[in-house]
Amino acid sequence: HPQLGSDDVWALARQGEVVWAGTYEGGLTRIDASGVMQRYTKAGDGLPSDTVLSLAVDDAGVLWVGTDKGLARQHGNGFEIVGLPGADGVPMIYSLSSQSDGLWAGTSLGIWQRGQGRWSRPDWSSMFHRPNAVMSIATDLSGDHWLGSQRGLWRQQGAAAPEPVRTGGLVIPRAISSLLIEPDGALWVPVAGRG
Repeated sequence: HPQLGSDDVWALARQGEVVWAGTYEGGLTRIDASGVMQRYTKAGDGLPSDTVLSLAVDDAGVLWVGTDKGLARQHGNGFEIVGLPGADGVPMIYSLSSQSDGLWAGTSLGIWQRGQGRWSRPDWSSMFHRPNAVMSIATDLSGDHWLGSQRGLWRQQGAAAPEPVRTGGLVIPRAISSLLIEPDGALWVPVAGRG
């Protein structure tokens, strides 16, 4: 659709009756329930970049936008850039995920968690610098986190560092870009080249 600003949609999020579409070099598009589209860009609306890699809506209903040049959050009719504490530079934000214990961000410089209104880094964050950035996260019924990274699947329990989980076959690193926890606790893990 020409109003999207790009043929490549890389991220989607729902915020009430509104759907947001993040694109490659086309910025962000808001699509309301009647189909009316409004486009947001770096130049006009405060995004850090027009390449949007990830989107999430937190428990307060705020839209967060991960780009190839940092993080932003919805503020009024536009967006404001948000720095991540302790980041050595401006990271690519590969994934944003609202979980029961807060909003998580998988970046090129590690992983951050937002809880009680502020961002923090787990002690094990540096395990997930690029080329092992977190692409997806899911929290199971016991509160354990499952992390899909550029180099495989990991399980994180309590405050302990995540441990790798074999996904079958040869021990060849494979990107895990999506995870799904079913209501009964079953975990779905699509593995490139393995099914």
